[in-house]
Amino acid sequence: MIENDIEQLATALTCTSPSSETLYNIRYLLDKQTSESLSSFVSESLPQLLIIEHWTWQELSKGCLHWSDNNYYADLLQTIVSFNRELLRNVNVEANIKASLLIPDDVEWINAVFDRIEATIAEDDPLWVIASQWFDVLSNFIYDHVQFVEWPAIMQINQRIECNFIMAEQFKLYLIQLHQLNVSQTIFSPKQLFYIKTCSLSIKVYIFANVQHFPYTGGQILEHLADDYFQMMLVQSRNVSSWTAELLACVAHLSSFVASCCWWDTNMTSHIKILLPCEEKAYEFVQALIHIVNYTPFHERITVEWSNEETMLLESNLLLLLTSLDIENLGCFIRSNTSLLGTLVSVAETSPFDRICLCAYGILSRILSDEDLKEMKVANNMFQLFMNILEQAWNHPSQKYQQMPVSNLLNSK
Repeated sequence: MIENDIEQLATALTCTSPSSETLYNIRYLLDKQTSESLSSFVSESLPQLLIIEHWTWQELSKGCLHWSDNNYYADLLQTIVSFNRELLRNVNVEANIKASLLIPDDVEWINAVFDRIEATIAEDDPLWVIASQWFDVLSNFIYDHVQFVEWPAIMQINQRIECNFIMAEQFKLYLIQLHQLNVSQTIFSPKQLFYIKTCSLSIKVYIFANVQHFPYTGGQILEHLADDYFQMMLVQSRNVSSWTAELLACVAHLSSFVASCCWWDTNMTSHIKILLPCEEKAYEFVQALIHIVNYTPFHERITVEWSNEETMLLESNLLLLLTSLDIENLGCFIRSNTSLLGTLVSVAETSPFDRICLCAYGILSRILSDEDLKEMKVANNMFQLFMNILEQAWNHPSQKYQQMPVSNLLNSK
């Protein structure tokens, strides 16, 4: 078989037991695509790529028992994940083409995959790793292309995740494990990371798209998780400098998820009060947020897009700080923290990620007077950023800027 004959390879892949040679050759063909060649490759080979992507969904639904007998299966699945990541980044491939490749038409494939995942007990089963990577790609695609969020497959994915993972007792148990000050690395199993990172990311993106088809509301999710999340933040904020990459990822994804729940349906005040029902807890939580936001090594790793844990962590923590200002007297407490004021100005002036700048400026505008803002020489930059973002949102077909509606921007101070 000619290694670059994708039509023959795709046909051979649909056999009951494709040969190792077939698996290897498909992997080789996908691996050798570059950012320059990807667009034409997708255009010329779309029917065959659809077969390969659909085969992957079916393969995930079978589990990984046979992967150990033939490493070519796992290697090919990993290559397809990498190919899909490159597909996301490629601006020359149209969004509807990406959607056709990444999102299956058959909802039953979704159910079959989740049935298999839920039946998988072992914490280190390879299925958890591939499933995490697979659904993370989908979440990032929906984040960039919110117009596909109500496709039946995406809705089914998030309903299964919300009901069977987020609201499950197992999720709370994994969250409770993060209450320890010195978290053992052994707790960060592939299964735990699927629950904490992948499931949180998927639902967070779904919520930010302002979808109303949810079995549970943001308030109900917060009631389920708020106490354990609160305790985790109090404990882990004491020792930010010692966080491992895995702990950083968990805190970032959980914070981003909780922040999105607080902003559910723009009913921020009632939702933040579920998380912070009394003044004492509010002060403790805000202090924890300040410890994290003030940790400058995170600032150095902010990216221009929402693409790493540090960026996600800072954006969500600033968003939670901004939301907490709806609680009486917290504004005075935050204003009195001079180190935070310096951090907010620095982040707002230097961050390459506009949403972080907007949150930082939003907090400053809530806690400082117009005279204070002018004296700190940030008023002009704040106005220019806001007008630039508002213009982009106004001109966008969705009337949003990075999923922030024009109405929310106009309601900002």
